[in-house]
Parts: sequence; structure tokens; C-alpha cells
Amino acid sequence: FIREISRNLEERTYFLLEGEKAIFDAVAAGVRMEHVLHDASVRPGKLAALAQARPRLVSRAVLERLADSRTPQHLLAVARRRDVPVAEVLSRAGPVLFLFGIQDPGNLGAIVRVAEAAGGAGVVGAPGTADFFHPRAVRASAGSVLRIPVSGRVSFEPFAGSAKESGRVICGAVPSGGEDPFEFRLPDSSVLVIGSVRNSTSVQYKE
Repeated sequence: FIREISRNLEERTYFLLEGEKAIFDAVAAGVRMEHVLHDASVRPGKLAALAQARPRLVSRAVLERLADSRTPQHLLAVARRRDVPVAEVLSRAGPVLFLFGIQDPGNLGAIVRVAEAAGGAGVVGAPGTADFFHPRAVRASAGSVLRIPVSGRVSFEPFAGSAKESGRVICGAVPSGGEDPFEFRLPDSSVLVIGSVRNSTSVQYKE
């Protein structure tokens, strides 16, 4: 059973949620838990809300084996991941964010959180960008990756072609020579491309 979960996590068909807050954020977002694992310290009332997933009592050693953190929390859950098709992201209202080379899961999660707060249609990552469903990305996003559409390992060229066909314009963050990002308002039908260039302070807009 535990080996099967580990294999599913490695194959990225499922993802791991660590701790009560992340798990209940996911439940509130309509995510179905496939497995819930806990140690003896978790209160029965918490488990009752997750009864549909048939919570299973396991040892701390099992939690430590599966968790990303060195000192795992007392409650873990496994859910099936869903990378939203690009066409679905592009069909939604609001700007789309395309990311290059955001390798730190915590930074990625924070970006997704901001994208949701700003009314973004979704976030797409190029190959080499961290996994949207990495436990640290999920935590840093405060559950945003479970509510806003995300899609990883997407090649930019075909994506840009699809974006233009859907009527979107491509905007890029650049170090200089663009519009002031504090004054410029992104069109709702835009794609904002950002990457690992440091200290980007302006936005370039191109039809």
C-alpha cells in the first residue's frame, strides 16, 4: 500500500498534502482525497470530516517516509493531480501567467497565490519550472494551486501560437525599456511571460 502511494507520487499522477490546513483547504476547493494517513495524535473530530477517504492510522516512520519535510505533520493526504489543458486555461477570463525557470517550489507557490488574488485565468509553466504540486509549492500558494488552473511542462512556442489564435496578446517582463508595472494595467486577454531574470522592473507590451 505505501509502496503504491510512493510510486504514484514519483510518477506525478498524485500529489501529497501535508498538515490540516493544506488538507482542509483542498477539501474546500473540491479536491477528492484518495488516501488520508495519520498518527495517533490526530483528534477524531478532524478525521470525521475526512471519513470519505477512510483515514488510516500509520506509524511516524511511514509519515516520515512520504513527507517532504524533515519533521512531518501528523496528518497527510494523497490526491490525484490535474494539470489543466492549455486550451482550458486560455478560454478563461483574465490574464494568463507563463513562467520560465521558476525552480524554487516556494517561490512558485507564492506566484500562483498572487495570480489568483489578481484575478488571473491560470498559470502555465515551461519545462524546467518547479512542480506546481510539490508540497512546498502547495503550502506557499495557501491552496491557490487547488483553485486556479495550472499546467506544467508546457513548451512556449506552441503555447504562444494557441494564445494568439485565442485572441490574446503576449506581454513580457523585461529589465528595462518597457512600461512601468505599477502604472501599466494588463489587458484581460493577455499572457504575461516572466522568468528567472533578476530585478525586472518594467513590462513590455506587444501586439
